[in-house]
Amino acid sequence: MRSVMVSVALACGVLCSSSAFGGVGEIDPRGVFFHTFTGPSSGTEWIHIWDIEGERRYRFSDTRGVAPYDGVILPNGQITWDTLPTQSGSGMFTSQDNASQSLVFNGGTFPSTLQRAPGTDATFITRIDSREDGDSSAAGRWGVEIETLDASTGELIESEQTFVTTIVDGDLLRIELDDGTFYQGVFETGTTAGFRVIAPNALAPEFESFVGSETSWSQNLLGDFRMTGDDTFSATMLLHTRRRPAIQNQTVYRFTGSRVPTPGAMGVLGIIGIAAARRRR
Repeated sequence: MRSVMVSVALACGVLCSSSAFGGVGEIDPRGVFFHTFTGPSSGTEWIHIWDIEGERRYRFSDTRGVAPYDGVILPNGQITWDTLPTQSGSGMFTSQDNASQSLVFNGGTFPSTLQRAPGTDATFITRIDSREDGDSSAAGRWGVEIETLDASTGELIESEQTFVTTIVDGDLLRIELDDGTFYQGVFETGTTAGFRVIAPNALAPEFESFVGSETSWSQNLLGDFRMTGDDTFSATMLLHTRRRPAIQNQTVYRFTGSRVPTPGAMGVLGIIGIAAARRRR
């Protein structure tokens, strides 16, 4: 009887205990990450992880698709990339936002760490399978706080209060700052939009810029816009210089916007106040 109990305990310890796999719950690895790698060469870059066809199968790649890795990421965070003639790899997510792995590429071994891009989660838009016309509520004039965040740590570098104008043109959304800076993206739903500008040319169609997406920056762009209420929005813009990862720089801008009232719009409380004043007279 004791041997049966020990066997059951051991089986549960291997299969049931979350501590055996980091104790972080079910991992959703999709999204954008700040990737740091060392080895025969070293550098930093934005990478994204997409789900692909197959059970728990994902694609790990830089924004241009230079050297994608396909493989399996289990719910516990265990990473196993497919073994190919020139590449392979494995690793582990230690939380929803962090992972470490060892990548093999062209005979070299590259220790690698992933930290989720600041201001993002697994739903950050990196590809759009279907486009929709934007809701008119996404257009307007907004007072915004723009936070510049450290790409690797998420720490606040600086913050400014300013204004932006958003323009809805069919399935395109344009965010314009008063200084001429702009970001143009594509609506995935009526109130969410993604931004993707990749140059020089991506190495496969799935990595190309969204048709119609552009920016005033001479950098590559991944971005996500969401209406968070009738009169509020949030957006995160991830930029990186168009250089190889070893000498690439990354920047994060996080926008939090509140609609500027239309001149002459008084709202219900204003109308009630005027009516009360008239009655008092």
